[in-house]
Amino acid sequence: MAGLRSANINLVYAEGCGNAFLIIDRTSYKVDEDRLPDLAADLASRYPIDSVLVMEPSDIADVRMRILERDRSESDMCGNGIRCVALYLSGRSPSRRAFTVETRAGVKDVKSNALGSFTVDMGRPYVGSFSWNRSIKVGHSRYTTYFVNSGEPHVVVPRSGVDSINVKETGSLVRHRPEFAEAGVNVDFMEVIDRRTIRIRTYERGVEGETQACGTGATAAAVVAIKTGLVDMGTVDVRCNGGLLTVMYDGSKALLTGPALILKNEEYRV
Repeated sequence: MAGLRSANINLVYAEGCGNAFLIIDRTSYKVDEDRLPDLAADLASRYPIDSVLVMEPSDIADVRMRILERDRSESDMCGNGIRCVALYLSGRSPSRRAFTVETRAGVKDVKSNALGSFTVDMGRPYVGSFSWNRSIKVGHSRYTTYFVNSGEPHVVVPRSGVDSINVKETGSLVRHRPEFAEAGVNVDFMEVIDRRTIRIRTYERGVEGETQACGTGATAAAVVAIKTGLVDMGTVDVRCNGGLLTVMYDGSKALLTGPALILKNEEYRV
């Protein structure tokens, strides 16, 4: 970023179910567009975060949310991050309980609930027939996979004993398989606990490693669990490393509910 004029911006450190973010409000602070990818990568190397969320003006929603990753890529949607953005917006407009957020996956409705939780209308998840109930070989093991786009592309892998899986190694191998090229996929290892509860661990593209939680991944995993008859239709509790998310799926639309926290604000010079 040498040669570019420097300025101070406010960073908002936020967390959604263990997913950590820095929010940059471009509706209030000017940051040049060509600085953003390098800025996101730099921030991800300095702070214990998964992604940088950039808020911008929108012509079709209350705000536009962009998700910038440490590898300088940009994601389409973030189910945990969008709740953090809604919490930030509620701080600016305390009387409001509902917000619209434009993403690359469309405009999402977000509503605040009691005790700091928010519900996101994730829309209708796309189930990919090209990779539904498909057996693939990864290393010395075979995995049955299910593709769902819940705002982000996910491959869900039902397995027992997910806590013993090397998510970084195995997830990376699945993520980079040629059939998922060229952008790759996120990978969710899912274990059924009971008829209303699943456990997931997620390898996220862009982060290129395991995250504490993934909202689009929880949604995708719940859809797979319901559609394959592993859990009952309706509300599914999704246990992540970082906490509990809830997905309500009626066979058409999915709603994602979970916590959001703003931890601190910090001034940063760019």
